[in-house]
Amino acid sequence: MWSNLGIRKGSFTRFLFINGDLIFEVDFNKFLNFHKRLNSELTLITHVSTHPKDSDLVNAPNGTQIENLYFKSSKNHNIKKAYLGNAGISLISKNLIKEIRKPKNISQSSIFNHIVLNAQIMNKRIYSYNTTEYIKDMGTPSRLKEVSKAIIEDLIHKKCYINKQKALFIDRDNTIIQCDHGKYITTLKDIKFIYKNIENIANLAKDYDFICLITNQPQVSMGLISIEELENIHSYIVTNLIENGLKIDVVTYCPHHPHKGFKDEISILKTDCFCRKPNPGMILEQAYIRNIELSKSLVIGDSDIDDLAAKNAGCKFKNINSF
Repeated sequence: MWSNLGIRKGSFTRFLFINGDLIFEVDFNKFLNFHKRLNSELTLITHVSTHPKDSDLVNAPNGTQIENLYFKSSKNHNIKKAYLGNAGISLISKNLIKEIRKPKNISQSSIFNHIVLNAQIMNKRIYSYNTTEYIKDMGTPSRLKEVSKAIIEDLIHKKCYINKQKALFIDRDNTIIQCDHGKYITTLKDIKFIYKNIENIANLAKDYDFICLITNQPQVSMGLISIEELENIHSYIVTNLIENGLKIDVVTYCPHHPHKGFKDEISILKTDCFCRKPNPGMILEQAYIRNIELSKSLVIGDSDIDDLAAKNAGCKFKNINSF
């Protein structure tokens, strides 16, 4: 074991890694329960990065399990394929540390990066715990100024999941991007932003704790697009929305479809699920994960399906075409 990490004999099974320049308040009970429920060997707290060019990024197409990591110092750093930034807080299993060899030159190595990269090479269970709680590094004068303001406004405590959150849920197709009826977005070339709607939502978003994108994406079950390709599309959307003043904090989607008979369909996903709108599954899942007060939350969409999903979840609804 590595004496540099302060590992000693004892009864603990995991340890908490926290970067030293962070200001944060996190409900660690939720974080630990997530780590234990998935039997994770390494869990990274992540959040949507507002500065991806100088952030370590992670790619988790199914929402939780990390498939790719893009460290800001590496040649493969790619802001087009990932939108979640490593927040600098992690849970690491004791057994994983035992298995990873000490780097050859520990004085010039990032211990954390060494652990993560080797865990990935060894095909260990690495998960992303995506939270909208306040976590910010103070590495630059501008970020220090932002943190100081957040402290004064009590924003850090307010956004912690021990407190009820007020969420803004927004639909994707024909709410923030165009999509003809009966058609599906399957490539980046298909994406056309509706900038008027984006501006209206951004103005409204100031009254909410965070924004969650909820979208039916049945083309996954139809075999028209893979989950990895869908993740690339969402990375592109999230990055472009940030540049236009709208930060999406969470992306959740339903890949199912109840109708069979498509050429390349994935049979296991052809089901009448609870998450496909107008069913409230996606909204209720987020309410459980993030302690959302649904009666004070709002769904914005373009259709009766979105309206009904909001009612089924106990949320308010606003049609994007009524702005």
